[in-house]
Amino acid sequence: MSTPEIDPITLAVLEGSMQSAIREMRHVLVRSGRSPIIAISTDFSNSILDAAGEQVVQGDDQPVHLGSMQVALKQTIEFFGDDLAQGDVIYVNDPTYGGGHQADMTMFKPVFIDGELFAWVGNRAHVSDSGGPVAGGYNPLAREIYAEGIRMSPIKIYEKGTIRRDVVTLLLLNLRTPDAHRGDMGAQMGALGVAERRIRELHRSLGAERLRAGFSALLDRGEKLARQAISEIADGTYRGHSAMEDPRVGPPLDIHCAITVDGDQIRVDLRGSPQINRYFNSYFGNSISAIYAGMLTVFPTNIPHNGGVYRCIDIDLGEKGTIVNAVEPSPSSMATSTPFDNIMEAVEACLAGAVPERAVAGWSHFCGSTFAGLDTRTGERFSHLSTMSGIGGAGAMWETDGWSCCSPQCTFGGMRTGNVEEIEFRIPMRINRFELAPDTEGPGQWRGGFGMALEMEPLEPGTVVSFIGEGLEIPPPGRFVPDGYEDDRAVFSRSIRGQDGVVRPIVPHSVVDLDPGTALVSTSPGGGGIGDPRKRDRAALARDVDNQLISPDRAARVYGYGGGEDG
Repeated sequence: MSTPEIDPITLAVLEGSMQSAIREMRHVLVRSGRSPIIAISTDFSNSILDAAGEQVVQGDDQPVHLGSMQVALKQTIEFFGDDLAQGDVIYVNDPTYGGGHQADMTMFKPVFIDGELFAWVGNRAHVSDSGGPVAGGYNPLAREIYAEGIRMSPIKIYEKGTIRRDVVTLLLLNLRTPDAHRGDMGAQMGALGVAERRIRELHRSLGAERLRAGFSALLDRGEKLARQAISEIADGTYRGHSAMEDPRVGPPLDIHCAITVDGDQIRVDLRGSPQINRYFNSYFGNSISAIYAGMLTVFPTNIPHNGGVYRCIDIDLGEKGTIVNAVEPSPSSMATSTPFDNIMEAVEACLAGAVPERAVAGWSHFCGSTFAGLDTRTGERFSHLSTMSGIGGAGAMWETDGWSCCSPQCTFGGMRTGNVEEIEFRIPMRINRFELAPDTEGPGQWRGGFGMALEMEPLEPGTVVSFIGEGLEIPPPGRFVPDGYEDDRAVFSRSIRGQDGVVRPIVPHSVVDLDPGTALVSTSPGGGGIGDPRKRDRAALARDVDNQLISPDRAARVYGYGGGEDG
């Protein structure tokens, strides 16, 4: 039987309908999620995939999830084979099965129509806790993956429409926040139900063959547009590097990338230092997703982000046992930001050499905190990854300044901090200060965004706080910035003000108890800049000085701005 043709208007309607379904999935998660990381920070992603597991449409959600979600589904399909039925719902989080880290839990549902597997719907959500010895899933003390929480190979939590109470109960028994997690699972289920209904409506409207042909056409169009964009890049091999801080307090670790452009195809060779017995390792699915995310920064905006685009990118992660191709038992709970962001930087460094007019400077990495304890207001335990405590400035793009005080590049700024009042309502913490930090931008003709200054304190005694992440030593890199201007750059600064008023520095990668009256005091770096800061637009510079974001001394010293003709 020949494949039916899909006319452009029908294809546009189909794509719009599926994108609408993705947006509806997002609303369900925001409105129904119990954990602040889902309901406020929107740390989740949604996808609709074809029967073979190729991503047809993805949400404007978190890039860190989306590339690896397709990888995880391929692993899931291989795991179950023919053991799939209508009404099955599958849950998976393990990095060896395409997951990022254990706190990101992915839910897939096969969509059967007339007894045939027709499509998949899926989402990945960062949950409040994944078990293990440290709340929140980020364990800076872990020396093996087994200390980072419960690991799930693909498992069925619903089988033929019936809940597997034994499996779900086993999972919830391993978590500190079972009630919140049960609610989050319900939100994920609700979002999948929305997408499934929309696919069935499209099937009734278009028929099986035309809808299947529409899926293929959307993937083929993504591939065609991506190949056109790649063919505009000069053939050759471009090299990039990113330095990653070593949590063992050693010299920086290395990530090297080589991108070879050959006509309309790209090959990415990624290499990293040997894996370490700390939480800064990335398994294959996470590294593949980081490469995809880095590549998407150089593609034109008219290119859809789907599996068709990924066909144009061949990836080689090198030998196993490195920080970019980790193997068990390496811990990896920070992988979705470190080294995810570092891999993106290495990819973008290559691309800056290939197409400098689309260069992207480095963003502030994530260097945050997780707060956990008992909320006596409700009698429930809480575990909260404070996005406020870990964000900084975005890197500049060619002819565009970076955004200020936004989530790291692994989320493309899409993870929200939420209103101060809403955080204080949901979590027993008081936020005393949350504002832009002056003189933290990366200098350039187009400057990086500004970092933030934060002060927050727990309201419950014995609140357990884990200090996690990277950016305490190495600032986000600029692009095409002359020598010397990168020397005076902000990095993360974190300390604790005790009840005695004395401010003491925090030991990185540690877990401590904080009581009311003590406070976390933090400043984050801004993003990197692009180009010679002396060429920065004088009016834009004057606005930053007038708004007290850049001090007069820094404006004169770094940008050559000193009033008079400049004023």
